[in-house]
Parts: sequence; C-alpha cells; structure tokens
Amino acid sequence: MAKKAPKPPTGLAEVAALRVSGLTWDQVATALKRKVSTIKAWPRRYSMAWAKLLGTARRELANDITAESIRALRLLVRSEDEKISRDAATRLLQYVTIWSRKSHAKPGSRRGPFNEFQRIAAHLGSLSHEELQQLHDRCLDEPAAPNDTAGAVQTPPGSA
Repeated sequence: MAKKAPKPPTGLAEVAALRVSGLTWDQVATALKRKVSTIKAWPRRYSMAWAKLLGTARRELANDITAESIRALRLLVRSEDEKISRDAATRLLQYVTIWSRKSHAKPGSRRGPFNEFQRIAAHLGSLSHEELQQLHDRCLDEPAAPNDTAGAVQTPPGSA
C-alpha cells in the first residue's frame, strides 16, 4: 500500500511566497514566529505540496513584476526626454508583441497571428537610428489630416 503524503502545515503557502519574494529562511521564520529548522525542513517533508505552492508563488510574483514594470514604462512614455520616451515605447511594443504571440498561439504552435502591433514593432525594429529620428521629426512636423481619427494606427510602409 502506498504511503499517504503528510498533510502540509498551515503557513506553507506563506513560506513559499515569502521565499520567492526574496526573504531569507531566518526572515521567514521571524515573520511566522517559527523555528528556522522547522520551516527549512518543510520543502523536503512536504515536497509535493511545496512544489505546487512554490510554482504558484513564482507565477504570482512574475505577474506582479510585470504589472509594475508596465506601469513604470507607461509613465516613462510620457517623459519630456524624447530618448527615454522612445525607449519606453519600444519596450512596451516588445512586451505587447511577445504577449500577443504567447496568448494567441495555438497549442503546439510557436507563432500567433501577425497583428497590427507586431507589424508596427517589426517595422520600427528594422529602422536605423537615423530613420527613426526622421520618422519622429516627420510625425511632429505633419499636422493630422482633417478626416484622421485621433490615435488611428496606420500600417507602416512595406508591412501590408
């Protein structure tokens, strides 16, 4: 008869989350008012539950970091410094492109649909620094046509 896994102690999920967030074993033990030796033994003793909880904690931390990074980049896009603004916009487009490919990919497929954001990112990525500067300057110099809708995205040349 197979041996039944012991029931995980209360606080195991919190230990996993605190460890993933960067706390030392000593800091975790202090936070939970437990002995260091006790909580250090939990990952081995409750290995199945630990692996699942650790994976969950890592995904949650990655989601938090992503959200905070996007917020920081969106603030930087509005910077008065054109280079900072352009670099932040480029990073956001890269993120959107990667996220779009992953979220739209079919099971077993490595590539999702080549949507508008991806075409724009690919086009901008193919331009030299000088070409990007010329495009930037041209966008600042040209007033929007009367029938243009605010924020409308046009297909970059050669990407249709």
